[in-house]
Amino acid sequence: MSNADSLIKARYAITILKTARASDRPTAVKLIEGLALDFPSPDTSDDVAEAHHKAVMKFYELAEALRSGQEIGLWIPAEQAAKRWLDVVQGR
Repeated sequence: MSNADSLIKARYAITILKTARASDRPTAVKLIEGLALDFPSPDTSDDVAEAHHKAVMKFYELAEALRSGQEIGLWIPAEQAAKRWLDVVQGR
């Protein structure tokens, strides 16, 4: 199975998280919501797809919290999930 698409997506997610964290709340919400709508490609390996799904769940939780102004403590888990996803893609 090919994980090339997931490699690009994981790197993109990490970049978007950094950008969102430095942005105003409305912009951050839009950026994080975009990440929360992404799913693995059908040809993604099972372990990478699982890491991708876990990251998407953290992005969704963060987006919901940002909308309500309760994001304290949710940035780090989202960033960690994205980094873990990248690590799995890269075989670490």
